[in-house]
Amino acid sequence: MSVNERQAIIDALDLLLRTIRIANGYLNDLGDNVFAWRATALTDEELPALVYRDLDSSADATIGEWEHALTIEADLHVFSETDAMAELRSLIQDVTLCLGTSL
Repeated sequence: MSVNERQAIIDALDLLLRTIRIANGYLNDLGDNVFAWRATALTDEELPALVYRDLDSSADATIGEWEHALTIEADLHVFSETDAMAELRSLIQDVTLCLGTSL
């Protein structure tokens, strides 16, 4: 996978994750706070947030065909005074729905 192809995939993923908004039918406005490779601490105003990283890539060859894989790691961050686990589950549902209907 070339650097340009990998960057195009990451750009598309970033754009897709930013569509996670209540106005688009999701449960949360997670799309307001999507960060690639965020190394600094998140503020309370930036929560909930999703921080993702593109890690390993691989390519396997079969007869006349290549199969590429790119590993993405994502962390969800929340602040809740009531039920953080319920909020996390809600965010997981949004991310799963977003990626599942768009890939």
